[in-house]
Amino acid sequence: MLACAAVILFLLDASASINEKHWQDMIRGHAEALVSERVLKVIEGDGPIAIGVYAFSDSIEPMMRFRLLQSPADARTAANDLNRVERPFSLGTRAGLALEHAVKVMETEAPCESHNLLIDLVSDGESYDEYLAERARDRAQDLSIRINVLGVGRIAADWLNNHAKTSTGFYMQIDSMDDIIPSLQRKIVRELASSD
Repeated sequence: MLACAAVILFLLDASASINEKHWQDMIRGHAEALVSERVLKVIEGDGPIAIGVYAFSDSIEPMMRFRLLQSPADARTAANDLNRVERPFSLGTRAGLALEHAVKVMETEAPCESHNLLIDLVSDGESYDEYLAERARDRAQDLSIRINVLGVGRIAADWLNNHAKTSTGFYMQIDSMDDIIPSLQRKIVRELASSD
């Protein structure tokens, strides 16, 4: 199987508490990160990156199934495609359900092998299915998959840190969705630092 510098599955909170402007900011922040200098440097110097993007609320929907970014042109195409995705219908926040699905996708659909396997979760709320989140977290750890989390607000950050983040992962907290775009870029740069 092809070797990749990183395999990253992005999980984006599409619940009703995320207004349309902040949803678009979250999409734009991820798209811009894909064509950032750091990501392009990894692709050109260390090998391809595989990315997938899923949205979750009461269910989980693929927005971009795994694709390989093997060149800057691939990264630009992925960023453009991501900017055009439609937001799925959304209500509640089922982060545990989303994590269970994400671990399964990483197990069965990753298009390449990597020592840097990541699930990257962004959310602004608690979830009532912490038992699913903890089960997914433990399974991810067994598979050497790191779960990194970005929580919007103290409540979300604490919940994600306690129930979703793996012991080898990290969490970041921001005070509001107004800070999401630069925060996503910082997070993705930090994630790819282990590709060096």
